[in-house]
Amino acid sequence: MPRPRTIPDEALLDGALAVMRRAGPDGITFAAVAAETGLSAATLVQRFGGKTALVQAALLRAWDLLDARTAE
Repeated sequence: MPRPRTIPDEALLDGALAVMRRAGPDGITFAAVAAETGLSAATLVQRFGGKTALVQAALLRAWDLLDARTAE
């Protein structure tokens, strides 16, 4: 049985966005996001599969946040 998630995906994606703001899209690495979120790089790979999927999910999160702010 898998361990329960201690950090929701939204928090991980917010961490990825923070890395992207500082280092740009090319600066996103599993190591950088792991350092930002306190999880291991292996956990990030397990959740997102690869860097492309992580970046896509982070950008979708950013879009959803923007959409929510402009809807207010």
